Amino acid sequence: MDDIAPARIAAPVSSANYQQYPQLDDAADAQSLLIMLISGNEDAGKRATLAFAAACSSLAMNSPTSVFLVGDGVRWSYNRHIDNVRVSGFPALRELVEMFTDLGGNIVACSTCSLPNGSCSLNTGLPGDENRMRSDIAVQGFASALSFARRGRTLTF
Repeated sequence: MDDIAPARIAAPVSSANYQQYPQLDDAADAQSLLIMLISGNEDAGKRATLAFAAACSSLAMNSPTSVFLVGDGVRWSYNRHIDNVRVSGFPALRELVEMFTDLGGNIVACSTCSLPNGSCSLNTGLPGDENRMRSDIAVQGFASALSFARRGRTLTF
């Protein structure tokens, strides 16, 4: 019986790792990726971390990528909620979000879920930067997400 090599664990996403990924020769060939982040803190940020790690990887492969925060996922649009989220084997969630936006990724929060009195709003109305939505997040409706999704693939966390 042949020996089976142990599974190789991928290096955490970082700007130093980007050159390792295959690059598309023509950006026009790149299919867009829409990541729908619908999960809140029920798993201590694991799905949010995986979503943004996937989003950074997609950008590293020259694929136009957007993250749409909807439902409980709107939680991750607020400064206080991305702080101190760390999942073993990955950079901190704040680092992944900042890397994603620095690389040109687009984060959109559902307009209905983001309303101060919306059905799934997490806006507490408390003063202070930690209680405000991040300034690099656009607030748009489902039509924008559907428009982006029509041009490529969709992944949900």
